[in-house]
Amino acid sequence: MEQKHAKVIGNSLVTRSFVLGTGAPSGETHSVREFVEIAFAAVDLDYAKFVQVDPVFFRPAEKVQLRGNPARIIEQLKWQRTRSFPEIVREMVASEQALYTEAGR
Repeated sequence: MEQKHAKVIGNSLVTRSFVLGTGAPSGETHSVREFVEIAFAAVDLDYAKFVQVDPVFFRPAEKVQLRGNPARIIEQLKWQRTRSFPEIVREMVASEQALYTEAGR
């Protein structure tokens, strides 16, 4: 996720983009399968009963591992993550459940 940060220097407004991620420098990476497993487990479901995996849609292995590097925001704004990947996924599911409930479904 990229966040914009604005700062006034003299009479100029300077904006910078910052990456918020769980990747580098920790080296942590996660697969789509892991995301789905955690999300379905959050509602006590076995994802394998609901998700069909089609190898036709598999991407070739990446030559470079893609992951967010929050080094700049850590260095410049002293930002630190406060939640683990599983906690973030469970929060996302809980938020969607709340929206669904509020909509009366």
